[in-house]
Amino acid sequence: MRTYLLMMLLMVISTVKSQTYDTTFYNEDSGLTQWHVTQMLQDHNGMMWFSTWNGLNRFDGKEFIAFKSKAGDGSNMPTDRIRDMILAKNNDIYCRVDETWYRFSQKDGKFYNLTVRANRILNSVSHRQTKFMKGKEEKLFEMYDRQGNLWCIMKNGIQKLTPSHSPVKQLDQVGHSSQIRAFFKDHKGQIWISSREEKCIYLFDRSLHFKKSIPIQASAYTIAEDAQGQILLGCKPEGLLIGNENGFQRCSPPLDIYDIVTSSHEPTWIASFQGIFQLKGGKLTSWLPPTAPQMRFRKIFQKGNVLLGATTEGLFVADIKNKKFILHQKEANRVNSMSSSACMNILEHQGHLYIATESGGVNEILNTNLLDKQLRFRHFDMSMGLASDIALSMVSLGNNILIVSSNKLIILNPQTGKSRSLSKHFLQRSCRFSDATPIRLADGRWLLGLQDGAIQINEKALQGSRFRPYLALTAISIENHPTLYHADALNKITLQTDERTLSLSFAALDYSDPHHILYAYRLADDTEWHYLGHNRTITLPELKPGDYELLIQSTNADGTWSNNTRKLSIHVTPKFTETIWFTLLNLLTIITILAIGGYTYYYIKRMKSQQRETLEAYLALLHTEEQEQKTAQEKTSKPQLSEQDDAIMKRVMTFVEEHIGDTDAGVSEMAEAALMSKSNLTRKLKELIGLTPGDFLKEARIKKATELLKNTNMNISEIAYMCGFNDPKYFSKVFKSSIGKTPSEYRE
Repeated sequence: MRTYLLMMLLMVISTVKSQTYDTTFYNEDSGLTQWHVTQMLQDHNGMMWFSTWNGLNRFDGKEFIAFKSKAGDGSNMPTDRIRDMILAKNNDIYCRVDETWYRFSQKDGKFYNLTVRANRILNSVSHRQTKFMKGKEEKLFEMYDRQGNLWCIMKNGIQKLTPSHSPVKQLDQVGHSSQIRAFFKDHKGQIWISSREEKCIYLFDRSLHFKKSIPIQASAYTIAEDAQGQILLGCKPEGLLIGNENGFQRCSPPLDIYDIVTSSHEPTWIASFQGIFQLKGGKLTSWLPPTAPQMRFRKIFQKGNVLLGATTEGLFVADIKNKKFILHQKEANRVNSMSSSACMNILEHQGHLYIATESGGVNEILNTNLLDKQLRFRHFDMSMGLASDIALSMVSLGNNILIVSSNKLIILNPQTGKSRSLSKHFLQRSCRFSDATPIRLADGRWLLGLQDGAIQINEKALQGSRFRPYLALTAISIENHPTLYHADALNKITLQTDERTLSLSFAALDYSDPHHILYAYRLADDTEWHYLGHNRTITLPELKPGDYELLIQSTNADGTWSNNTRKLSIHVTPKFTETIWFTLLNLLTIITILAIGGYTYYYIKRMKSQQRETLEAYLALLHTEEQEQKTAQEKTSKPQLSEQDDAIMKRVMTFVEEHIGDTDAGVSEMAEAALMSKSNLTRKLKELIGLTPGDFLKEARIKKATELLKNTNMNISEIAYMCGFNDPKYFSKVFKSSIGKTPSEYRE
């Protein structure tokens, strides 16, 4: 029994000692304000804080921000030499400077004085998150954060140790300097692996126990099995090899073969740099017509009567029966064309076809008819949240698609568009993947090809970490105001009338590897997320007045998008010119102007009408010889004027009747007859009839002339002289200007 316990103890000790860590060291070169660190803690949200002899340092995993007292801020702190600190229940931090305690508020980023009683209580608190390392010369304090990272205060800075456990295992039997070109599982469950450099085939049983290495003196780029159980190797440049685990024979002329597709009832398709070939009855024939352009076919896929090929020039789609094909490429003026013409792989997943591209992510074909002249594609790329646009190969993983990129694995759910990446932090090693399509073993392990060997990983491990980091607001900058670093307590921001631009910084508090965290944001009214990559700052420029809700989310360090959405309400205060009251005032002003304009227009129109009626009435009072014989009852009624105005008009009319034929009669004489000055007479006649005295006299003479032209046989010259014109030509000109006709035309 004692021996058993001793063995168990030794096993535990061995396990603890075998635990490996990734070590990161922080000092002033990393942004720490002072290398002499006195204490550390993790607040309720998960943020790390460090007290130094040069202020309080906040660390979000990538950036240190220092908080210090300032002259005039109301705090009695004599220096920023913080010797100790304690976390308060409300997330504030108590800091001891010399022998006095102060409270640091995370809401406003300021230090506050404490009472003597509060100082006495804090001096009696002995609990700290850290453990003092007695007897350790270099390490002073240590603590574990909530993720299990070990933080150590050293004599010259801070050390972080992150536990590392790689979920991948190298397949040692395959050369570590060999680029893996293909995996294949035969009908027995045996695993065949080819590499470019080794010029052999590695054969494993269904449990991945190594069986043998089969020399082929060629580089096999693809492996397949026909209906008879023969293994087909597509090589470059040796062409097609056929055989079994006992050996292979060359069965074609030299070809650069990249893919082979076999079927129990269809001919075998072979894709190569030289084109597409068919293998039927042991005979290899070229399928493409001679006029077809030469393309490097990386992968081919048959769906019914349609053959698809992933080529370096685009997506090849052919009607097998009619041997007609279309090459679909990236187009300059069509958004839903291919995102990249260089295609790598083709996958049918849950009834949909997906194309892996060299630099444009993954494209989903949206057409139901693959033979349409123009195919539409849905793009899954970095703008949609993918960690990389490089898709070397892909395979179905349950409801998801496992995408192999150059240095990471991406798991995409094509139904939701959500994805997560598994990179160096998750794999615990740097990986440079090859374009070999991964395969799954019966026990749930996956085999993946590298540029330097092959690795295996359990499917359960591909789920990644479920850790959900807190998303902290670390800084806010409004317009041209100084940046505020105490932003995390804010849930709502109000921008004043002169503030329209807002910049925000944030951080997901995952300290295991913060450099691999991805971020995205959207406003509540947006339908799509805006993916930022590793960028932790956004700027919202020229916001219009109103209310907004900003949503921010992130992945954890393993690349899994977390349900950690941070919401921030933003109110932009409108200027008076942007309010509804200003709009109503403008509307009222416009209505008032229109009303005044309309009233003025109709008033002037009415006044002119009255003036015209008055003018015509008084002009009608002028006597001709014929009118003198009419009775007083037949005379035109005079308009209704005031007694004073009527008296003036009577004197004016008397003057006009007496001097209508007098060429020397003018305004001065008319004013004298009316017993008024020239200016007063002019103003009064403009008011009553809308004419100056001179124009009125002219109108009276023209009125007299029309009656003479109508009622007498006098010639035009006589009429001109009788009406006060001393020049018949001038009379004709004035008459036409007033009546619209010459005297002769009027008489006719």
